[in-house]
Amino acid sequence: MLKNFQNIGPGFLLAGAAIGVSHLVQATRAGAEYGWILITALLIACISKYPFLMLGPRYTAATGKNLIEGYKRLGKFQYYTYAVITLGSMFIILAAVSLVTAGIAAYFIPLEISLTSWCIMLLTLCFIILFLGKYSALDSSMKIIISLLSLLTFCAVIIAAIKVDHSKIMNTHPSLTSMSSIAFIIAFMGWMPIPIDASIWHSIWTKEKSIQTGKKTSAQDAIWDFNIGYIAASAIGILFFMLGVLVMYGSGMEFSSSSVQFSAQLVNLYALTLGD
Repeated sequence: MLKNFQNIGPGFLLAGAAIGVSHLVQATRAGAEYGWILITALLIACISKYPFLMLGPRYTAATGKNLIEGYKRLGKFQYYTYAVITLGSMFIILAAVSLVTAGIAAYFIPLEISLTSWCIMLLTLCFIILFLGKYSALDSSMKIIISLLSLLTFCAVIIAAIKVDHSKIMNTHPSLTSMSSIAFIIAFMGWMPIPIDASIWHSIWTKEKSIQTGKKTSAQDAIWDFNIGYIAASAIGILFFMLGVLVMYGSGMEFSSSSVQFSAQLVNLYALTLGD
């Protein structure tokens, strides 16, 4: 058992990568605006993506190469198609995650600087950590962050479940037939628990783990690690969804479009349940 836990690494990175706009924004908003009715959509998304995301670490364990190298071996068309798709989405995703993170930082550290400045500072900090500490620093920090976040969110959900008036939640039935609701559900399922292209990131991290340890990752270890990370990513997504249902659904509270105000609302979810 100890050996298995020592092999965990890329799985925690997968869970950490998942907890961004998908969990903090989409999952919480889904629970807050639609209640329990979208729990089925969330579970379908988590279950259906499992085999596709597992391909990344399994491929690397079998070949010693990441999926990008695998695409390149298939031919130029597959390789450049992936490159175009990545270039078309990476800046949008990075901007969205950076804004939410900057909003949270601005809430806790009220400096008189713009969100753009916060984004630059945070991205620079991430670059320094990766440049100096490389994979090992990222691996170690994510294990701590994911463990603490999981524990705190679980406690918040338990306390909220004890306090909430469940009859109010169960007696409300939002409509899912409007175009805005359908569009939200599609985006929600696409984001949760993490986009499918994360299989490529996981394959890269699995290869880096092998380089760091000087030992080839076996298929069994790769799948064990993936299962830990994917289950954690899915479970935390469900917890954020539940937090939105238990604390915000039916309360009349609406999410702000401002990243700073949204971050304040998100932090208040914890304050309302765990205390200040």
